This record gives sequence, C-alpha cells and structure tokens, in this order.
Amino acid sequence: MNKAATAIDGHRIFSHSDKVAFREVEGEVLIVPIRMSASDPTGVYRLNRTASFIWAQMDGRQDVDAIVQQMVREFDVSAQEALADARELISDLLSIDAIVDADAP
Repeated sequence: MNKAATAIDGHRIFSHSDKVAFREVEGEVLIVPIRMSASDPTGVYRLNRTASFIWAQMDGRQDVDAIVQQMVREFDVSAQEALADARELISDLLSIDAIVDADAP
C-alpha cells in the first residue's frame, strides 16, 4: 500500500466527482473522465465487485470507517483488510479526480 493510501483518515467523507461519468454494468462500475486536459489520464476505469461496492457507498454522507464496517459485513473480511482495500481504492480514485473530499471547501 502506498503512503497516500495509509494517510487516509477513517473520518473523511467522499463523494463522486462531477469530473467523471459512471455506470454499473453487470455488478461492476465503469468510470469515464468527462473533463480532460492534455495532462489528465485517459481511458475507462473498471471497478471490480469490491471496489464497486465501495464506490456505491461514497455518497457524501458516510465516512470511511462506516464504509469499512459495511465491507466487513458484506464480504466477510477483517476490518484491517477492508480498511486497506478502501484506502487503496480511495487513493487511486483521488488520483484520477473521480471522487472529492466532501468536507473540503
């Protein structure tokens, strides 16, 4: 796990960015950047079932800790594993501007 991922606090709240469009297809989410400049990453991002679950929970109301608790119930994993997965995905989604910190001004 990278340093940025480990720095994500469990009390932070995230929501989907208006810089991407997304659609669920057969239980997986596809994310497409809609505002691109020459320096932006390009392509379609496909989230697996676990990542799609996390994505769906990022509604601007639930913090990371609440999402992790739901992951533990849904996927029968330890809280430690769920937190590591959530942090890694959040870090990746932040790097492509797919989500925003709901608490940021």
